[in-house]
Amino acid sequence: MPLYPGASQGCEECRQRHKKCDLSTPECRRCCRAGVKCSGLRDPRTFIHRNAANLGQQSHRRALASALQSRRQLQPANEDSGISNGQAHTPRQTATSSPHRPSPLPDIISELLPGRLTYLTLIEDFKPLAWRGIFSGDRVSRNQPMYSSAALCIRALLPLTSLRMKWLDLPIFSLLMTYMGGLRSDSRLVQLAQLTYASALEESHPYIQQAIVDCNAGSRPKANLQLLLLLTIAFQTFEFVRGTESSEAALFTHVDGALSVLELSGPQQYRSAQIRQAFSGFRGILVSVALHRRQPTFLAEPNWIELPFEGFRKTRRELLHDLALQIPGLLYRTDRLISGLVNTDDTSDCRGPPGVSDQDHGPASLLLVDYYTILHRIEEWLNNWKSSESGPLYWTSTLPMPRMIVEVDMECIPSFTDTAFQLRFLSGQKAGLLITYWDFLLELLMGIIDLKRGIPDVQNDTLEEDLYMAQKTACLILEAAPYLLSCFEGTIVSKAPLQTALRYFELQHVGPRFGH
Repeated sequence: MPLYPGASQGCEECRQRHKKCDLSTPECRRCCRAGVKCSGLRDPRTFIHRNAANLGQQSHRRALASALQSRRQLQPANEDSGISNGQAHTPRQTATSSPHRPSPLPDIISELLPGRLTYLTLIEDFKPLAWRGIFSGDRVSRNQPMYSSAALCIRALLPLTSLRMKWLDLPIFSLLMTYMGGLRSDSRLVQLAQLTYASALEESHPYIQQAIVDCNAGSRPKANLQLLLLLTIAFQTFEFVRGTESSEAALFTHVDGALSVLELSGPQQYRSAQIRQAFSGFRGILVSVALHRRQPTFLAEPNWIELPFEGFRKTRRELLHDLALQIPGLLYRTDRLISGLVNTDDTSDCRGPPGVSDQDHGPASLLLVDYYTILHRIEEWLNNWKSSESGPLYWTSTLPMPRMIVEVDMECIPSFTDTAFQLRFLSGQKAGLLITYWDFLLELLMGIIDLKRGIPDVQNDTLEEDLYMAQKTACLILEAAPYLLSCFEGTIVSKAPLQTALRYFELQHVGPRFGH
């Protein structure tokens, strides 16, 4: 009797039928006599996870061992390369670098194989449970939790697992696995997630192609488009959570895919809480991408702001995203205006000094008005939030606060010994929303500064005030980092704000502009 799961070399069909396999190759005689297609002998190696103690329950460890054993057809080099040497292969590299494709990982989530236990365990772990769970909002919230954009997407995707569609289960499995791998600092889980992701892309390709054909033929079933939207959201959330440099291009591709699906469906009222939640999480990821690209998006149009949430009260995060979606369009207009001015100066008569014509001041002044309109509205959003709380939203680390005000999350406690220049917050989820607000505010202020520096004599009387406010906001982002980086959830949320702050500090002394 084997002492660990998967020790037998017998074929899978005999194991499922509780028969003793005669170990014949290529197919066992017992399966042939029974008229059953035999998959052949199993790989005698057993991939027992060396850090399985990271998972709390014995059943979790058994499930993980079974899942790892299911990785047939993997070359030995794949087991130790990539993650172990600090260089994670991208899904595209994994799929093309080996002459044999990775295991067709639909087997991992098949109902008949023991690896499905891993999938079901992951689903249970990510479900919202009172006072415990993967996300901080589940563990400490006394009121309505403020889930991050990634958490909202995961929450919306979990119910889809009941449909048992392989092309949808695989992306969800890879997403949950990569999140759990980051949460547990477990490179083996991350590696398994990447292999699953490569198989998920191939498995979902026929469905995507069929959906495109149906749309081109004029048939656009609402349910099919919504499932296609959720599929693209699963892929983009995987790349967003993974957050490596190599995943940026893939993230942009999946975001564009989701936007294409939304354009096909048009703005509509989302009665389903699941679709509405997924759309809300997608908007949060989209804002980060649009700000990086400095390009407007049609989701900033009034119909897309109001109609999907019609009849429902928006959360505080959704109201913030309503405002943030306007910022990429302002940055785009700024770049176009300043670029046009520079091109005009380059082609003008060198005998005359470069300058700004009166017709340039008109668009610049209107753009500046639009900037300050969004700035005042986003500051009003913060003031409304402050007035609704019983205590301050944040304070310095040396200032004590009553425990009745602070929500302590024992899984997210900063370990930095030097408390100088650190902020404390009411809770981790509120810290995440605040640093997101500061990210949007800093992007807005850098756009205003770019415009004032690029178009001289356009209301430059407040430039020093804008510079001071931008410096203060960037410092707040850095001071909030130790608190948020103490746990994986905060690390994901703070990634984009820290990149914005880094760009601010790198460029403020290098050149006159903060734009890309």
